[in-house]
Amino acid sequence: MTMIYITHKEATVKAGISAMLAANCDLPLVSLDQSQLSCSVRGTLITDYDHGMQTAEECRARCEPGLKIIVVTNRTREWDIRNAIDGGIHGILTQDCDAGELAEAILHLQSETLFLSRCITGRARAAMRREKLTSRELQVLRSLGKGLCNKSIARALGIAEVTVKIHLGNLMMKLGASTRTQAIVIANVLGLLEFDLEMVNGTHDRSDRWMTSRKEAAGGNTRTTGYFDDISSLA
Repeated sequence: MTMIYITHKEATVKAGISAMLAANCDLPLVSLDQSQLSCSVRGTLITDYDHGMQTAEECRARCEPGLKIIVVTNRTREWDIRNAIDGGIHGILTQDCDAGELAEAILHLQSETLFLSRCITGRARAAMRREKLTSRELQVLRSLGKGLCNKSIARALGIAEVTVKIHLGNLMMKLGASTRTQAIVIANVLGLLEFDLEMVNGTHDRSDRWMTSRKEAAGGNTRTTGYFDDISSLA
């Protein structure tokens, strides 16, 4: 019989998951602290994004394939989803999932390798189709997001300015961006760069202007279609 291990950095989420499954699932449940979990156990782990990624890495390093990992999270931008799947996460559920979806994910993963909340499946397909940035391209992008010019990026990374230009051209092509500003906006939306979620969620006086400026900067880029419409769901 499959054991269900429940741990989450947010106590209210952990309690909610435990209560929902206790009322709707016949499988044995174990609620524990993150430090109590061993990769050698078999069953299904329901946890938060960061702990799930850490546990998946440990299981992979120890060649322990017996634990199925489901993360319950609001980190559902493209980059987060792609990293989770590539990192060995088996299930990704949004934090507003219900008991039915939780139970469905657990049962599905007894015979299958991946389960995603329905609302993120389209984003997941896009994430897996998109060519990943190299580690150096990510460094250049993050430097660009800090407002550094090519010369400053080259100095910070210890590379030639012409090399910075090459990396910029490659990352802009992969993101489908035609300008540096557009690259930053698209990277924000995809989760490659962090942005001010307080402003996105409308709790800041300038949130409307923030969204308008980014829509204008993104222009008609098809790679960001739909993201500005549901970006308020990201947290």
